[in-house]
Amino acid sequence: MSENKLHTPKFQIFVWSLFDFANTSFAIMIITVGYSLYFRNVVVGEGGKGDFYWGLAISISMLITAIVAPILGAASDFSHRL
Repeated sequence: MSENKLHTPKFQIFVWSLFDFANTSFAIMIITVGYSLYFRNVVVGEGGKGDFYWGLAISISMLITAIVAPILGAASDFSHRL
């Protein structure tokens, strides 16, 4: 009886690693670079304030995340759900 090589733990870890590499590359290239360039050049347009507004938007979203994340984490821990 031969074992199916597609279901071995090593192969599954390798495939998951490839997926994670591709997903990380997408996030870096599209979200970090592509969206900021699109926002600066298309949404805001000429004038040089696009970088300021993009930085402000990212800073505000991270501040909101820093405030809300502990509250949501505590609610999740309190609910005892997986």
